[in-house]
Amino acid sequence: MLDGAGRLWVLDAATGDLVWIDHGERATRRTRQNAATAGAGQLVLADGAPVVIDTARRRAVLFDGRTGEPGASLGLDLRADDQLRASGSPHSRRIYVATASGVLDICDLAARRCTDVLTLGASGRSDLGVPVEAGGALFVPDYATGTVWVVDLKQPRVLAHPRVLDQPARFQLLAHDGIVFFNDPDSEHAGVVRVDGGVQPVAKYELGHPTGDQPPANPPAAPPPSTPPSRSVPVPPTPATSPSPAPSKAPGAPLAERPALRISVSQSSALVGQEVTLTLVVSGDARPTGVRWSFGDGQGAVGVLTTHRWTAPQTYQITVQATFSSGQPTTASVPFVVTAVPVAMGTLRIVLNGVGTVASRPTGISCPGTCSTTFPVGTVVALTAAPAPTAQFTGWAGPCTGTGACQVTVAPGVTQLDATFAPLPTGDVTPPKISVRPHTTVFHPSNFDKVCGTPTGVGLIADVADAGGVASVWFDYRIATPSPLTGTVQMTPNGPGAYFGGLGSFPVNGNTAAGGAVTVDFHAKDRAGNEAVVTVTDIILKDCPQIR
Repeated sequence: MLDGAGRLWVLDAATGDLVWIDHGERATRRTRQNAATAGAGQLVLADGAPVVIDTARRRAVLFDGRTGEPGASLGLDLRADDQLRASGSPHSRRIYVATASGVLDICDLAARRCTDVLTLGASGRSDLGVPVEAGGALFVPDYATGTVWVVDLKQPRVLAHPRVLDQPARFQLLAHDGIVFFNDPDSEHAGVVRVDGGVQPVAKYELGHPTGDQPPANPPAAPPPSTPPSRSVPVPPTPATSPSPAPSKAPGAPLAERPALRISVSQSSALVGQEVTLTLVVSGDARPTGVRWSFGDGQGAVGVLTTHRWTAPQTYQITVQATFSSGQPTTASVPFVVTAVPVAMGTLRIVLNGVGTVASRPTGISCPGTCSTTFPVGTVVALTAAPAPTAQFTGWAGPCTGTGACQVTVAPGVTQLDATFAPLPTGDVTPPKISVRPHTTVFHPSNFDKVCGTPTGVGLIADVADAGGVASVWFDYRIATPSPLTGTVQMTPNGPGAYFGGLGSFPVNGNTAAGGAVTVDFHAKDRAGNEAVVTVTDIILKDCPQIR
């Protein structure tokens, strides 16, 4: 390979040695013996610098263009049986590694990693060739299908997948001045591949000379002005001493004018999945002997009339090539817009009462600010309410209730929820005071020969005081017995306002052993939301006396 400084780089396949020839003379030393594993190396140029890809070591190494010293390297995720075809970027330190199984790696030597991996085609049904970079895109031939994958390098994705040959073939891809040419050395097929997937066939020789023979040294005189000029590709004359066959037409006779083609489409645009009818319209009386369509999405068809459905929204370039009895291929193309199927939308609206915020996941609601937006019908939206520092969230109204988490499924039309926030009482941060009145030891029967009767349970009275007013009082009890008892009792008040006298009781299990542990937690909450807790643990359970 010849770099920009005129150095010729060679990787010796037998030894894996990297050598170079500078201005026609071999360097005084062999640069990096065993630069690659013997028989497992490939050499490419990236931004004019040599890169050795070693499939056995699964590494790519960048070498200095002047000294041959190794520099940046990166690992490659390869399988033992991967067959690679690689190339380098002419403008950056990137390499492109295509495997015959259909995987393309885009690797950045400056970043020392492969930044993007794309799967092109199905494994076992692809045979990728050497990638070619042009115009900000990468063109990758697929010999198994006669197609070219066009990949956007800015945000790696497939832009197009046009078919250039009707059958599998190892065709060539060449880039020159930003234009990519394809050529099948074993047939007459050649042309240009565009970034948008359009294919423009190009005649490889004059009509009448299908084997590439040149026309006579003395070409016929130009036709009179009234005769349409020939549209064949001009070929320079051969020297006068070269023999040449007789022309296919009499001297002075013009080549037949190619018929004009037009694509008739059943509609101006389409939705994804919608069937579109395409018809080839030919001017005059000419009848095509072959018609081949390319729909810009990697699919094609044959025939004057065809239908197609596209699976993704974008603008496609529809191309048709017709061949006539004269052998001249003629093409026409037209852009066609495919849009996504409209999605049914529903509106979610939040009505805010008080000072606070409501946000949604997925995003869309950020209230106040955006309190109404649309989502696709059926979307499950999670709503979160957050009160301001001076407020408290008191609840939802609508599809959700209470003060907990809210999830709502968007329906057609408008779905409305109310979120209410109440102001906090100001200045009260003191919890209530709780005092528990004395209680007595509780007797209970532990067997059938005891005479205490059914246990009455434990009765408790609590006094609660708070200057701002008592809101609620309750207690939780726990009895550790062979059959544990737990419960919560809301205490009934017998005094309003700042003073609260509560009475509550709970039963005792008749099988509770003597000395069973009882724990009671008293809770009291004032109107400002302050809470106090007092724990009582001195309740004793005793057996009844026996009667002999």
